[in-house]
Amino acid sequence: MTEVSEPYRPSRIKGTVVSRMFQCGVAVLVFVAVSEKSAAVEPFGFRFGMSQKAVEGAVDQRGIGPPSWLGRTLRVQAVDSPHILYMFNFCGNELVEISGHFPQDFDQMANVVDESVKMYGQPWLVSAQGGMTDSGFLRPINLYWKVDKKTFMRLMEMPNSYTLVYETENACWKVPR
Repeated sequence: MTEVSEPYRPSRIKGTVVSRMFQCGVAVLVFVAVSEKSAAVEPFGFRFGMSQKAVEGAVDQRGIGPPSWLGRTLRVQAVDSPHILYMFNFCGNELVEISGHFPQDFDQMANVVDESVKMYGQPWLVSAQGGMTDSGFLRPINLYWKVDKKTFMRLMEMPNSYTLVYETENACWKVPR
């Protein structure tokens, strides 16, 4: 059994809905680490395969923030932190990708990387092209971990933020993206 350190809890969002969602994300990492065979990964407390209505209901029940639809993506701006955004992507009516977009906090991001390495080993793939394109877009640094046979976790570091993306195999696009 792997020993897991106490999850990092950023003080500036402590006790908020957002901190509870972040703790759920870290709890997912801890759950997978301590269980020999994980039956299901639940990023931020959501299950892959949930219907659109079930995700909307869970978002409403948890009071995370007001949901809005953009194509097949449900966007939820955290009500208690304007810098945190959750996105839920669907293939048909099934939840297949969950992401959380957070303001840059090196300690928090380093904790996520550390916990991920403890649970999944070294990243399966590192895409560190970095730098700036001709159009002025900064390329992100991506770290990919294989969580189980069908699920991947990606940490994308951007100049002022980072994003955690959990995605599972589906019929709409190749995973990982």
